[in-house]
Amino acid sequence: MNNCFTVIHQNIRGARNKTSELIGSMLPILPQVVCLIEHHLKDQEIANFSMAYYILGAKFCRKNLKQGGTCILVHESLDFNNTDLQESCIEQDIDLTY
Repeated sequence: MNNCFTVIHQNIRGARNKTSELIGSMLPILPQVVCLIEHHLKDQEIANFSMAYYILGAKFCRKNLKQGGTCILVHESLDFNNTDLQESCIEQDIDLTY
């Protein structure tokens, strides 16, 4: 049984209107996990954020400052548990994916 996962980590510098370009850059083999930093989305925006083939598995959005943020997207074919990044991320100090 193969337990290897392909993970991509990308500083997206704003996720709005970039998901098609990102998917295109990952084809023909889509990674199982996509970690995006600097998505620049607020909580209400990321709740509606979607990327073809992926489900939002974890997120951190800045509440007081502009830009920043991090999220983990998991391929729709995988079972996973959501992770709460709120405990690990501190605005203007560290936005991270792990």
